[in-house]
Amino acid sequence: MPIVFEEISGEIAPERGTESAQPAGSSPPQDFDPAELLRRELVLMRERAQRAIAD
Repeated sequence: MPIVFEEISGEIAPERGTESAQPAGSSPPQDFDPAELLRRELVLMRERAQRAIAD
């Protein structure tokens, strides 16, 4: 029996909050909070996991 693959199409959008928005030579802001950065990354990881489970 032959294997049939369906065509998958979609758009690839840049991730939210990418670091490329800042110039390479700029320093982090004075109120830089590593804990807030970690929280934001954890939220993104949860969203990605939920999308992977939904697919």
